[in-house]
Amino acid sequence: MSNWVVRSKKTQQVLKIGAPFFLEEEARSYIERMGQPIASLYEPYYVGPGGKSIRRMVNEGLIPHDLDNILLSKVSIDEYLPADPRTDNIVVAFFLKGVPEAVLPFKNFVDKFSGVLDVDFGDSDTIPNTSIVYVEFDRDNYDVGKIDALIRETTKLTNFGPEDYTITFPHTGNNFPYDPRLLKRYFASRDRRENYLAQKKAQKQADRERQRELTKRQAAQAEAPSQERTQTQQAAAEEEMAVALGNLLFEDDLA
Repeated sequence: MSNWVVRSKKTQQVLKIGAPFFLEEEARSYIERMGQPIASLYEPYYVGPGGKSIRRMVNEGLIPHDLDNILLSKVSIDEYLPADPRTDNIVVAFFLKGVPEAVLPFKNFVDKFSGVLDVDFGDSDTIPNTSIVYVEFDRDNYDVGKIDALIRETTKLTNFGPEDYTITFPHTGNNFPYDPRLLKRYFASRDRRENYLAQKKAQKQADRERQRELTKRQAAQAEAPSQERTQTQQAAAEEEMAVALGNLLFEDDLA
């Protein structure tokens, strides 16, 4: 999903430089390569789903209902390893689908909550077009009330409530209706070694699923008719030509 273009700050005209960029950072990097005097005349501009609401979200942060139909109604506890695997931090994972630009505002939102040690994000290997935001808490000094508050407050950004969340744990593949009492029971039943082994097991399962998906894609590509591959190569060549022509047009715009 390509959502970002480069446009003139003065005329609001979009530069003809080929396909839009997937991320704002890519568009901003393109602008920076122009050099400071010219780069100051242009800006990245969001043209994907959500329009003005996404641009405001990225620039100003989140307000209620910004993540309607974006934040999925599922929470994962300890199914992912901490950013630093040498720690034993609790990892609470949230899932955002279809709008990668929402990840950074959501990261900034959850980072402000009491008890949060670290926040990271990445793409899901098993859920298509979905990003995961990982929120870490100290396992030795955790407060279930703070984790519950974080989970509840995130629903204010959506059109569902805390009772609509499902929650998953590493020791079972089941989805449970969210209830803070489940958190208390789960953490009371885990010791440090059990939790580490469960996290590693969950990570290995994700690796196996990712490998199966990769093998499936490779098999599908190998079975594709030669004509289809030729068409794909021709399309790629045409795309390269379009980018080259777009760069010429871009130079004309600067002139």
